[in-house]
Amino acid sequence: MGHLKAEKKAWCKMCADGEVEDARHYMCRCPNDLYGKIRTAWYLKVKEKLRGMSIKLWDVFVGTVVLKNGMLANGEGQGADGLLTAWDATSGRIPILWTKTAAEEGIDDEAYKRFLRWYGERLRKNLWRPMWVERSREMASMKNDEIS
Repeated sequence: MGHLKAEKKAWCKMCADGEVEDARHYMCRCPNDLYGKIRTAWYLKVKEKLRGMSIKLWDVFVGTVVLKNGMLANGEGQGADGLLTAWDATSGRIPILWTKTAAEEGIDDEAYKRFLRWYGERLRKNLWRPMWVERSREMASMKNDEIS
């Protein structure tokens, strides 16, 4: 998206950071307050679920994704493919490190699969959908302001 950096029309309309408005920006880094509240709620639900499964798995998650002021930042967690990112976790890419940790912790394969299904549902219902609804609402409001 670097080629769009100079195009102001491509910039995020929800913040003044001058960043290209792509999914990676608004899912992880956009400082918009509503986005921050949605990301925080999602993050806390996932942390709570993992804490109930395994402290080690919880530790791996918070090592991959860090919540700072409502924004999701990259942690220090390492996988077979190098540094895992907040975007990996929010886009549904399941880091090998999570699966490896679940196996090492003796988490039953079916229980881990149930968690992955739950995680996918939480991504859709508690992160992606609410973010899209808020973005759509804000964009409609801006269009109405332009017309007025």
